[in-house]
Amino acid sequence: MTPRLRRPIHSRSAAVLTVLSSHTALAYAGTGADRVGRKGAAFALGSTAAGGHTTYMLLIDPDTGWFLAYEQILTAGPTALDVELPAVLSYRTYLQAESITKMP
Repeated sequence: MTPRLRRPIHSRSAAVLTVLSSHTALAYAGTGADRVGRKGAAFALGSTAAGGHTTYMLLIDPDTGWFLAYEQILTAGPTALDVELPAVLSYRTYLQAESITKMP
């Protein structure tokens, strides 16, 4: 079952990304597509907290501000996992969303 995401209105989505990019290493990474083929604006944040280099990718519809997908990708470094790098560690694809005006 794919989790549902309640998204803030479009202007709030843009505000969240602006704040995150000004206070973290979150950066625009171009365009991409989710696992069902929807295109969106990709944002990436790198981390070495787990010993290897992990990239967190967020895909957002540029017209609506809806979050389309999220992926955690192991891109480099030592790993006890028997996987070829880069390796997707987890992902979520949001197929359904609803607008809200305030948090429940």
